[in-house]
Amino acid sequence: MRSSSQTLQIGLGQTRGMNPRNAFLVLSLAATLASCAPHAGATPSEPTLLVAGGVVQGRWVRLGNQQFALPAAPTLAAADGDLVYLAYPFQLLVYQNGSLRDSLPLPGTPTFMQVRPRVVVGGEFGLFTPEGGRFAFQASDAVNTGRALYWVDGKALYVGSRKITDGSFYKVVGDEGYLVALTKREAYRWPEGVWFPLPAEPKAVALAEDLYLLAPEGIYQLSRSGLVVHFLAGAFGDLAADAQGVYALQGGRLVRLSFNLQFVSLISKGAR
Repeated sequence: MRSSSQTLQIGLGQTRGMNPRNAFLVLSLAATLASCAPHAGATPSEPTLLVAGGVVQGRWVRLGNQQFALPAAPTLAAADGDLVYLAYPFQLLVYQNGSLRDSLPLPGTPTFMQVRPRVVVGGEFGLFTPEGGRFAFQASDAVNTGRALYWVDGKALYVGSRKITDGSFYKVVGDEGYLVALTKREAYRWPEGVWFPLPAEPKAVALAEDLYLLAPEGIYQLSRSGLVVHFLAGAFGDLAADAQGVYALQGGRLVRLSFNLQFVSLISKGAR
């Protein structure tokens, strides 16, 4: 069996003379083949990106029982079930069960991405959705419900080109029937049009059946009406949630939590 470095060198050789998108696909295939070869694992210096249910460390993905290599470390990463979304400058790759499922061109370098309920990627280019293409909305965060595109820009909350309400919103999360836009100290719930205070300034936010906020002092669980339900003290680096539970990073390690913020497991750093 070839070593991972030999496999990637073959992939690089095959990209000469190709257009950029096809070259990227060849590198993706080479990286997938390399994942079958012996390797030393991710190095401690590689950045760790949290996704719902796992991590992306450097160019290695660990999600449940999946572990596979990428052509390069992504700028952004997210997961929805067994689908893993990796955003690079000008490219969005979608993997399923370790295999490349789709490759989509992006209009530029991404700065944020949400994949639930549907995929939306944002950057200086505006917003991008796979079904709608590029939208010239300069957003700091966005949610794609499939029926509508909600976004915030630090000045207001919008749906498409229509303003819903003014506010210094910089984060937004939602699903088909619920949406909440957050300032540093307050949140606005749509479609009810109700404001509620936040217990702390959130560094990250995630939505499952309840709303979860990552603050410097720990993680807060809020009901959808804004009441604090539970609090977990600790220094965490990021936050995600899905239908299976809540996830955080602590010292670069993946922490799995129950919906009421009880520890389920703590997974060491590095690919295995």
